Amino acid sequence: MIRAILVDDEMPAIDRLKKLLKSFNDLDVVGEAYDGLSALSLIEEKKPDIVFLDIEMPELNGLEVAKTLGVQGPPIIFVTAYDEHALKAFESSAIDYLVKPINTTRLEFAIEKIRKSLSKEKDGSLETLLSKLQGNGNPTRLAVKIGTKYEVFDPSLISVAISKDHYTSLIVDGRELLCDDSLEAIIARLDPTIFIRVHRGAALNIRFLKELKREGDRKFTAILNDKGQSQVQVSRERLPRLKKFLGLE
Repeated sequence: MIRAILVDDEMPAIDRLKKLLKSFNDLDVVGEAYDGLSALSLIEEKKPDIVFLDIEMPELNGLEVAKTLGVQGPPIIFVTAYDEHALKAFESSAIDYLVKPINTTRLEFAIEKIRKSLSKEKDGSLETLLSKLQGNGNPTRLAVKIGTKYEVFDPSLISVAISKDHYTSLIVDGRELLCDDSLEAIIARLDPTIFIRVHRGAALNIRFLKELKREGDRKFTAILNDKGQSQVQVSRERLPRLKKFLGLE
């Protein structure tokens, strides 16, 4: 049995889709969510086989939900009102889409496609798809899991991200958020034009960089102008890339 979750901020849209899905004997709707944050919590709780995910939602949209889940999340069928040009991004992806109002024949095709995909290993198609849909792939909002909840904020407010054991410490507008994601997972979701890794266990937002303080032969500390005046060690191996990033060489 395929366990499905439906996510849409419009209840009539969920009701219509749920009615259409009743004709598939091997599919069971195990949950509904009406916003992005609730969807993340419900997906974690129910661990569905497939998520029907609306794109246009307030607070955290479908693309941002998918970005948060990453390739480790369940397969996604986007439900969207995107125009024909944008939908071309889906054509080469194992992830499918449905256009509102949903066509029954098109829904049958999507379900058959997902039946086949569930037997295959996950690949990077979701990340490729999100990059195509979002231009440079950088989210305007970031959702990170902190304990039993998700917190959403503008990722450009992060001044530094530091690995701490199996967690990542994010300094966001002067606050420290200890999130469950690894540093690698966080960096993969940040804008590479303003975030740079300066140490194996740290990445900083170049917009907060105040100065590079020499500590010895090729040893530097990055001093930030965030509220806590954060200081981050720059490793010798990553110093040349930082200098190039800053246009110093």
